[in-house]
Amino acid sequence: MTQSTAKTYSRLKVFLATTATTLVGMLATTGVANAASITHTQTIDWRPTTVDKFFIIPKFDEALGTLETVTIDLIGFVKGNARAESQEGAPSTVTLDLASEIALILSEPDITLVEVMPLVSEQVALDRYDGVLDFAGSSGVTLPERTASDRTSNTFMSGDSELSYFLGSGDQDLIFTALGTSTVTGAGNLLSGFQTQVAGEVTLTYEYQSVPEPTSVIGLGLVGLGLLTQTKRSKKI
Repeated sequence: MTQSTAKTYSRLKVFLATTATTLVGMLATTGVANAASITHTQTIDWRPTTVDKFFIIPKFDEALGTLETVTIDLIGFVKGNARAESQEGAPSTVTLDLASEIALILSEPDITLVEVMPLVSEQVALDRYDGVLDFAGSSGVTLPERTASDRTSNTFMSGDSELSYFLGSGDQDLIFTALGTSTVTGAGNLLSGFQTQVAGEVTLTYEYQSVPEPTSVIGLGLVGLGLLTQTKRSKKI
């Protein structure tokens, strides 16, 4: 072995020793779980309050890791117009509440996961009945379209029974449902009416712990072993 070859071999041994130390450290951490998340979103277009929306969300694949939480975020919208006619013999102040109860439920079993109640309220001063039932004039009112929204979220954690419905293969069936809850108050002799629609957006997030495959670390180890073998062979030549 020449002096130059000996120096090269010595440097390579130092490099491989350092690489081996780093490799041991990396192997010690490859089994550590990493936080990860998957998000699914469903938009519900405008529809009458009496028409439910059925849709599906993929369940969490347990091969990816351990599911820790399921967070469901629901935004509910309500829009519509309202009208009222006071038939009182004296002036009155009328409150018109355009509202809806919107919920996201499991199709089976029937469990409410999250719900919101968007509401827009308006007060109108009406005079005594003017003798004409037209929802206009001094004793009546017809409001143009109004819109309101409400938002909330619900998180199910490890140990909650609801979490089990989102585990496994396939999809989970969900229902976006709404109930019109609009009201008019303020006069004893009052005629009113509403036209109401709802819409919404559902966001479901899986938070889980995943364990990465140690393929990159194994590859690094194989490279180091290959270099060492090649060097030993060169030394024998």
